[in-house]
Amino acid sequence: MDTSDRRVVRLIRLFGGGAATIGAYVLAEILVRTGHLDAETVALTSMAIALTAFAEDVQRGLNVGLRVLLEGTPAPTDAQEVELLEHLLAHHPPPDKEPLWAVRLAELYRVHLGQSGRADALLDRMLVKYPTSRELQVARRHS
Repeated sequence: MDTSDRRVVRLIRLFGGGAATIGAYVLAEILVRTGHLDAETVALTSMAIALTAFAEDVQRGLNVGLRVLLEGTPAPTDAQEVELLEHLLAHHPPPDKEPLWAVRLAELYRVHLGQSGRADALLDRMLVKYPTSRELQVARRHS
């Protein structure tokens, strides 16, 4: 969060907290004078607290949304992608996705990590499991 974002959140807390404090004070005064709680004052105080929290959440969400829109999301590193694909392939992937994920993982092994043997072994294992997969056949031919 940058400085302007912190200022906005502080202002939201200040005004929302002020409204909640005034509502709590009025509620306490009514309780002391009449001996019972006023439903409208309880509702006002509760709404002030809820709106303060909601406004802070909206501010945070807008910050994240604008950051993603303006800056984009960072691409995963090769190591992160390898880790993700290895995890996905190890945990019963859907048959329509497994060959594609294996081809991408083999490409990462070969091109980015310099592990051609590991890539070939992965493609060979997948071809035994999916002998008619065109993606696997093409990837194995190009290795």
